[in-house]
Formats: sequence, C-alpha cells, structure tokens
Amino acid sequence: ELYNLGAKKSVSKVFSDSVSGQYLMVLPGGSEYALYVEKAGYLFNSQHFNFVSDKNYEPVRKDVSLEPVHENAAIILNNIFFAVDKFELRPESYTELEKVAAFLLQNPTLKIEIGGHTDNTGSEPHNQQLSEKRAKSVADFLNSQAISKNQVQIKGYGSKKPLLPNTSEESRQQNRRIEFRIVALKP
Repeated sequence: ELYNLGAKKSVSKVFSDSVSGQYLMVLPGGSEYALYVEKAGYLFNSQHFNFVSDKNYEPVRKDVSLEPVHENAAIILNNIFFAVDKFELRPESYTELEKVAAFLLQNPTLKIEIGGHTDNTGSEPHNQQLSEKRAKSVADFLNSQAISKNQVQIKGYGSKKPLLPNTSEESRQQNRRIEFRIVALKP
C-alpha cells in the first residue's frame, strides 16, 4: 500500500503476483511516500520515497523482504520523523505509527521494544537522552491508540549501535532511526 505522507492518504494498493512476487506501482512526483508491504504472520516492511524535488523519472526496482514473526525479529520504522535534535513526532510519522498500532492490535500476544538510535553528533549523554525521549514519544503514541503499556517497552541506544560509519550525512541519517523488535511472544 502506498501512502502520500503530505496528503496523509492512501493513493494505491496492489497485490503482488502470487508466483513471481512482482508488483508495479506509480509514484507521482512532488511528494513524499511511504510504501507498506505486509502479510499475515510477518512483520510489515516500510519504505520511504522522497519525490518532492526529484526529477529523475527512471523506474525504481525495490525488492522487499518480510521477516517472519518470531522472538527478536526486528524492523526499522523508516517513516518516523523528528526535527533535528528534537523528540516530538512530526505529523508525517502518524501513518507509520498507525500501521504499528494496527499490527499490535492484530497480534496482542506480542511484547515489543521500541529502540531509539542517534548518530554520533553531540555528546553521548545527550544522544542517550535524546534516543530515550524519541522512543518514549513513539510508545506514548502507541499507548494513545489503545496499545497496552505492558505490550511496549522502550530503550534508548544513543549512538552505540550505528548501522553505518558516521562518515557522511547520508550515513548519519540512516543511523538516526527507530527500531521495532519483538522481545516476547506471550502465550
């Protein structure tokens, strides 16, 4: 399913071919989009596309893998946004958070961790505090969507677990993230 983040609405929903897994979507220019791929028994996968000023009209090939639901299964929530050095959720994040809430409501026996991560800009004590506050902002939103506080725990990792070396702005941007991890499959 494709969402226009600026307009806050679904713009396309397709099903992949049951044999090849292929799918085709059209992403008009001039906006930011979130792509959600989901299947029962799997964690959903979110992708982010920024076509606000992109004039490249070449096709984008995107293979999307889904992680089966199991303990320690984790995904990066690619459509959670914060202003620089802030922990308040930007409105473009709500679509992704509503997807997370719907997933948790469909899987009430799961206990999850929301992990906040930063890049290495700034002091580690500041990064630790910022990552904790960002994770708490996500958990607070989920709690406001009828998700039990017992189902969600938070953890701030600061800059201790980078995905990439913090050698460029692009790498630092990928290191600033929110992760969703299953910590227990409650009976």
